[in-house]
Amino acid sequence: MITAYQFAKTVNALLAAADIEKVLPPQMFYTYYKKGFVKPADQTQAGAVAWAAKYVRKHYPEVMEQEHASEHEIIVVTSERVNILPIEA
Repeated sequence: MITAYQFAKTVNALLAAADIEKVLPPQMFYTYYKKGFVKPADQTQAGAVAWAAKYVRKHYPEVMEQEHASEHEIIVVTSERVNILPIEA
């Protein structure tokens, strides 16, 4: 289990790696933890990656279309490399 702050850092690192300038505040994740929007089982690094993938799919679909990602992957494209990150179901 990771803290809401660590969850936010992971999500924001993935957004930055995808060249998305949006920074989500840790306070948002503290609220999500408290209200149960992020279940205890998902309060892990893998859960943060999955959450970030869903967020990118919803708010930045053009990022997902760049490399035709499958439903089980997020593809992070930077100027230096392409990272394919698995998404837990």
